[in-house]
Amino acid sequence: MILDRLPHASLYSALHPLFAESFAFIAGQAGRATGRYALSGGAYAMVQEYDSLPVGAEKFEAHRRFIDIQYIAGGEEIIYYAGLEQLTPGDYHTDKDYIDLEGAGLALNLQAGDFVIFFPHDAHLASRCTEAGPRPVRKVIIKIPVVLIQLPTERGL
Repeated sequence: MILDRLPHASLYSALHPLFAESFAFIAGQAGRATGRYALSGGAYAMVQEYDSLPVGAEKFEAHRRFIDIQYIAGGEEIIYYAGLEQLTPGDYHTDKDYIDLEGAGLALNLQAGDFVIFFPHDAHLASRCTEAGPRPVRKVIIKIPVVLIQLPTERGL
């Protein structure tokens, strides 16, 4: 899991071939309508507007086939985070690429301009409200296919 602010996004572009395009979409999202937008390489963006939710009996989720970049464009919310090994796994939903997980995690209070990157080993429970109660949030979620990069090996090894 990576938590940072949008001005630092270029520091992470080398981690995945689609990160630079994803952060460029996020940087240009102002004025875009809510909805789903196709990006290259099987990635896509979802621009959402909603009211943050109180914490209830929801379960954490993690993805096997996608990396999430979640960017808070307006408002604030709490996203709970935990490593998979800290939670009890439930069912994996192949069609929507998520596994249900139960347990407790660390509360991350995200403000406008913050982003978080969740890799397949990171579980998250998003869209929760702060102590101030439910508030409007504008968020961009980028779903990026996991790409396994094969590194060259030295001769003779």
